Amino acid sequence: MIKQLGEAFPNGAPQVTPPKVETPPAPPAPAFQLTEDIKTLSENNPQVKALLTFVESTVQANKDNAVKLREQNVAMKLTEFDKSGLVLTPTAREAVSAIMLDEAMTPALSEKIWAVLADARNSNKFFIQLGEIGSSATAQRLVSGVTATDKYNGLVKQLMEQDKLGYADAAIRVSQAHPQLMEDYRQESFAFKE
Repeated sequence: MIKQLGEAFPNGAPQVTPPKVETPPAPPAPAFQLTEDIKTLSENNPQVKALLTFVESTVQANKDNAVKLREQNVAMKLTEFDKSGLVLTPTAREAVSAIMLDEAMTPALSEKIWAVLADARNSNKFFIQLGEIGSSATAQRLVSGVTATDKYNGLVKQLMEQDKLGYADAAIRVSQAHPQLMEDYRQESFAFKE
């Protein structure tokens, strides 16, 4: 029999991977409701009445603790914003808090919202500052992902390698050949307009 198995599987026994079993999510806890039978029983039996009082107080305490936990979690997440370079205004802070503390907020949706807020805080994917520091042309380059600084420095580097020039000579040539790019580079670099 061993010989037959060896002939049937010359490369050894095949690797068998057990199927992946996903555990279903836990069902939501049923809402606590008193039936008429239990109410009648509690009126006639002081022990049942004491037990119901205890259960009702425990259910209420659990609800209160869940609300407090959500409030603490939201406060902690908002505090993370206060420690970063981007601070939410009091109005925005109240709005985010109200949304996150809404009873209809699910944990999955909550995590998605926090992820969007974190991206807004940590990158320039969401907001572009205009006015004194930037311009609409700068905003368009930031949206496209290529800044004038990147283009300018890339051309300078390319010219330095091709023509064996120093940085200053290559920068002068790029500035002369691309005056608008030089202006955009200057605006980005010095963050002001004349």
